[in-house]
Amino acid sequence: MPHREIEEACLEAEARLREAARCLLDVRPEAVERCQDELQQVIAALEPFVSKGALQANPRVASALLRIRWSAQALRLQIKFASNLYSGWVQLRLGTGYTRQGLPVFVTGAPGRSFEA
Repeated sequence: MPHREIEEACLEAEARLREAARCLLDVRPEAVERCQDELQQVIAALEPFVSKGALQANPRVASALLRIRWSAQALRLQIKFASNLYSGWVQLRLGTGYTRQGLPVFVTGAPGRSFEA
């Protein structure tokens, strides 16, 4: 498999990871779905090379893969922190305390309580 093709796939994967991170700055469900689509495209771009073992023994590809790994780790942290933030918002707005196991207790259907400010 030509190295140029692998390098282009790596560049595409890097660009899609950046786009996925950008999408997650928007809290709408459509943005999350777009992020998921971007991540699926990253997998689709790299999977043929991974399955054939074509990503080995090329320093430029190794460098690109390291950048992809860093981007993916940063995206994972972004997702984790956003999830914690949203859980905190829900707890602040709808929570009534914690169980003995440390899990939040939520009031469902309480009149006058919503996410709108």
